[in-house]
Amino acid sequence: MANERSSDSVLQQDIIDELAAEGNLDGMTIAVGVRRGVVRLVGSVPSLAARLLAERAVGRIPGVQQVIDELTITSSVRPARRRTARKA
Repeated sequence: MANERSSDSVLQQDIIDELAAEGNLDGMTIAVGVRRGVVRLVGSVPSLAARLLAERAVGRIPGVQQVIDELTITSSVRPARRRTARKA
């Protein structure tokens, strides 16, 4: 069991390093959890493209068995306000 925790810790650090090296994910807050090779990503990203980029970057790392993506997409673009027609 101790060896399992050790390998999960090494894998977690490899993932953190890979996400940090991915320039397009710079400045995003992504938490990484690992248990028995199953990786859980939690946090927020600005777009679907960033979400997919993070998931693919993690999937490339040897030892990753599965990626559970719990990233949420938060856009800084506010939706257009809905206007209702009124009589003048």
